Amino acid sequence: MNYFQGLNEEELKKKVDDILNEVHEIAKKTNTYTGFTIANTKKHSSTSTPYFPPIRETNHIICGNIIVYTEELAKKVAEYVDGRVDYILVDAEKKILPSEYGENDAGNIELAVFLNTKQSKILTFKANDLTANAVDTLISYSYSPIGGKKIAIIGAGNIGTKVALTLLERGAKIRLYRRDKEKLKSITKALNLIKPSGTISEAEYFDTIEETCFDTDIIIGCTPGIPVISKDCINNMRYGGIIIDIGKGSVSKDVISYAKQKNIKVIREDVRAGFDGIINSIFSTKNLIENDMGEREIDGIMVASGGIMAEEGYIIVDNYKNPTRVVGVSNGEGDFKRELSDEEKQKLKTIEQVIQTKKNGGREKVEKDIYKQTYDAKENQKEEGDLFNIKDKVIVVTGGIGRLGTELSVTLLNHGANVIIVDSDYTKLKEKGEELEKIYGKRCYCLECDISKKDQIEKLKEIILEKFNKLDVLINCAGVGVYTPFEERTEEELDYVINVNIKGTLNCSKILGEIMKNQKKGHIINIGSIYGMVSSDKKIYGDSKRNNSEIYSMTKAGIIMLTKYLAAHWAPYNIQVNCISPGGIINEKKIDREEYKEFVERYNKKNFLNRMGKTSDFKGIILYLVSDASSYMTGSNIVIDGGFTAW
Repeated sequence: MNYFQGLNEEELKKKVDDILNEVHEIAKKTNTYTGFTIANTKKHSSTSTPYFPPIRETNHIICGNIIVYTEELAKKVAEYVDGRVDYILVDAEKKILPSEYGENDAGNIELAVFLNTKQSKILTFKANDLTANAVDTLISYSYSPIGGKKIAIIGAGNIGTKVALTLLERGAKIRLYRRDKEKLKSITKALNLIKPSGTISEAEYFDTIEETCFDTDIIIGCTPGIPVISKDCINNMRYGGIIIDIGKGSVSKDVISYAKQKNIKVIREDVRAGFDGIINSIFSTKNLIENDMGEREIDGIMVASGGIMAEEGYIIVDNYKNPTRVVGVSNGEGDFKRELSDEEKQKLKTIEQVIQTKKNGGREKVEKDIYKQTYDAKENQKEEGDLFNIKDKVIVVTGGIGRLGTELSVTLLNHGANVIIVDSDYTKLKEKGEELEKIYGKRCYCLECDISKKDQIEKLKEIILEKFNKLDVLINCAGVGVYTPFEERTEEELDYVINVNIKGTLNCSKILGEIMKNQKKGHIINIGSIYGMVSSDKKIYGDSKRNNSEIYSMTKAGIIMLTKYLAAHWAPYNIQVNCISPGGIINEKKIDREEYKEFVERYNKKNFLNRMGKTSDFKGIILYLVSDASSYMTGSNIVIDGGFTAW
């Protein structure tokens, strides 16, 4: 099966890359979120080329778009864009049929995208609902009043039925056509049962398209790519009517010029307005849930807001976190009390006084928040939702092109930080740097710097101050090792490892730490190792010739101790210094080598979780350490090794 539908994988990737580059450029100019929409349709076959609608711009988000025809392609696209946009918007309607694509492809692209998205946030929408709302808005704006108008809907499927119900509720007389007559009768009956009891207009069904269109004001074509609206339909219409093509291909080619002669406008339905509406609705709901919905105690009185089902007697306010207006008293059944007791009146008065006091510049008492941690307004602690916010922080990652360094850098970029990726390998830095700078733009800076050379670190400091005038976080990730036997250790090898691991880490902390000292805040995160805590087990390494060296262990132990010293030394300047000591991290590029496979098997047996680490295992801890979530942690060595050192 051709999952890429007319494009090979490289062509598909390039197309998606081009769209993402444009999305990021627009988003940077407008200071909005980035997104990518994955929608699906049953209009085409599995051999059709995927369709890329134009980039959509709203006040909240800039979205690239693709319409797919198989579940497998949805997975691939999700993998391509994951972590490269803030949000992936996925069509939740199931339109891809097993009868066309086989039993293993049920068309559930929502689940497919969820399972293949690890970094970007996911939002869902229903494309047919979006279209139905857009059509309703179009007709109400351009052909109002709708009440009493005769509207023919050709293709009474899912979207046609949704449009029919919306217009029937407005009082339009709905005329339906569908080839499957039994379903057509059932749909018509259902519409007449569902419509509001006060609606006089009814839905009717007809046996032919021509009958359905007779004496109508509006014809709406909902047949996916099937041109069923002909000249005969126009001849049966009222003068000055409109035809709306929802199915994108419902209208015959010769109809457009013919319709103009009859003063009938033919419109290809455009979902842009509907898309804006659904995006506004999604983000408004997101804001409601995250910021407005909840309950807590103020001066011994329970308040609630945001649509939460409050208990009887709770005071309903506009925002439970920071109320500015009282709405009423809950009756415990989703409505307000119309008559209040003296006690309830007093509660209302107390909350109104608290609000007025805050408006006048006073501070309310420390209050218990049911859904949030207890906080002290005087100390201005962050709400839980803001604890991990690192947007606009300036972060240096040394060794940033290495396997772990790249993972940490990309994670921080994906969460809105400005990341300066530092490495001494110019070739890899240039190659990887260009790739990352295309994706993240000016938030990603790649700089060549050999941290074993103090003068280059001084130059790095100058560049940081020139570009950002601050430094929030330093991650000392650069590190090297040698693998020759202890008995053959050379002076050159000793100098090489010590100069990078010890001198480099120390000098970066000293020179770049001066920026943090002057600004009186910052984070330094060192990368140690379990082999700075325990000796390596030669039995694990066998003949792999990758046995850990004594000089590597010695320098990593030094880094752990340096962390504790710096935590004490920099504490008066509000600089937190912590260390991460990873266990073994698997190298996927070597997994096919027999000696490496054997090493991995032996390593796994000594590990509680029976696997080696992955670079992705360190995303959570780095976000914790660079954010306000770790505000009470310094001088710690955090071991992430799957239990390797717990024996």
